[in-house]
Amino acid sequence: MSRFMRGDVVLVSLRIANAGPEKVRPALITGKEGERLLVIPVSCTPSRDTPSVLLSLSDFSEGGLDIVRESFLLPAHAVWIFPRSVIGKKGRVTQEFLSRVAGDR
Repeated sequence: MSRFMRGDVVLVSLRIANAGPEKVRPALITGKEGERLLVIPVSCTPSRDTPSVLLSLSDFSEGGLDIVRESFLLPAHAVWIFPRSVIGKKGRVTQEFLSRVAGDR
């Protein structure tokens, strides 16, 4: 059983849009299917061609990111990962923020 749940912000190594090298970055867990986790990557650069969602420290109920600049969720680049891919947990977003981004699945 996975110890991660919807709303957790975790560190994972992934590639956005299958371009460039993999990079360790934060990602928001928005869904779960069996053992797999659906995550939305976080970037300090908003997407130029798809919607981005601003993520700030006030969106966290626990923990947070080491934010110096603004951070953005990139929902169009959501991917399925396995829990073993998670490097660590950074925190948890509020239920209100999660509902706004991922709905009430």
